[in-house]
Amino acid sequence: MKKTLLIIGLGVAFLAVSLWVWLSAGRSAKAVRAKFRLGGALLTLTGMMALGGCHTTSCYEPVVECYDPAPINEIWINDYNAQKPLEVAEGDEIVIEAYSVTFPQLVVTIHDAGSLVLQEQFYEVGADFQNNLRLVVDVAGYVGEADLVVSGVAESGDEQVLGIFQLNISEQEATYGEE
Repeated sequence: MKKTLLIIGLGVAFLAVSLWVWLSAGRSAKAVRAKFRLGGALLTLTGMMALGGCHTTSCYEPVVECYDPAPINEIWINDYNAQKPLEVAEGDEIVIEAYSVTFPQLVVTIHDAGSLVLQEQFYEVGADFQNNLRLVVDVAGYVGEADLVVSGVAESGDEQVLGIFQLNISEQEATYGEE
């Protein structure tokens, strides 16, 4: 508040000295010198206020590192791009990341284009649950487009789909996960 009042006071003084310089037609060296000093003081004070307005290392909004409430049932596959199917072959191992799972059991299913189940694997979620679900592709020689569906299974037996990933299963050697 004090800085704001000081800026207003310096601004009024600057305007008064500017009027004095204008009325003297710039012939008064004392008036010109006073105008330069007041202008410099005004610029310095406003610059200090602009630089001192932020108390952190950055004036930008910080990155949200925690969520309220925390996200639950987070499922993803590293390097998966929703615009392009994941290229896999028979025998490839797919690593599925599962975090904050609220279901006692997860089921991973691979369906062909006609929704026929090609492969299904269950995972128990308990105290020793690992976040990485490892699925070895075993679709009995199927080649073509497929969907990998991760669902949570409630104690009542009801399933809730948590994630759907498009696959392109080929006859080639393993391609997923190789660098």
